Amino acid sequence: MWTAFTLRAQKNVGKFDDICWIGDARIPIDDAPQCTDYDAFIIKEQYILQRPLYPPDFSSASGREQATFVTNSIPKSMNHSKILEEKLNQILSEWVREQNHLNVVMGPAFDIQATGIRPSREHIMNKTGPVVIPTHIFIVASWCLDRTVSLEDCDPSALDVHSFLLPNHPYPQNCESATRVLEKNVARVIDVENLAGLSFYTGLPIYDAIRLRTMMPQRSIS
Repeated sequence: MWTAFTLRAQKNVGKFDDICWIGDARIPIDDAPQCTDYDAFIIKEQYILQRPLYPPDFSSASGREQATFVTNSIPKSMNHSKILEEKLNQILSEWVREQNHLNVVMGPAFDIQATGIRPSREHIMNKTGPVVIPTHIFIVASWCLDRTVSLEDCDPSALDVHSFLLPNHPYPQNCESATRVLEKNVARVIDVENLAGLSFYTGLPIYDAIRLRTMMPQRSIS
């Protein structure tokens, strides 16, 4: 499960605090996440919340309903939800203002064997409790250094990227600031690929793809 979207500088970012989840008619009800799963004691005691994957803050007025489909919900820790979500959305908003276009891919990752490699589906589904809790949330943000052109028209050599593997710790953690947590959990794209089972930049010339996949992100976070 992952989501991808492109942000543009002219888009106004709204505030979307309260979410009332609604059913997604595209998915059989038995296959969709159930809000009642989060009422289980084993979930509540870990401070796990039902939170959006695609940030509704970035939705247009016409697209906000889709952002509240229950299929856009994943289990996030209170630490991630209350500390990192707002700061991450703020950073992405700043970056798109600076670069004019920003492509974002984000989703859950499961480093349940502490290998940095995506485990089998059987291992992932071998859960304790009614929901599968990811160990991390990954974010891969790409942009063109030439802000006058769109990402589609960007010369591959002018593409840049910044990615994160953000911990989704259950239970309350220490009082580190969101900025510090983001700084500590910068990741290479290839690290995200290994853990999420995805492949990025497959359509680019090989050396541009290698550069983007293996470089350590350098963009400052504030």
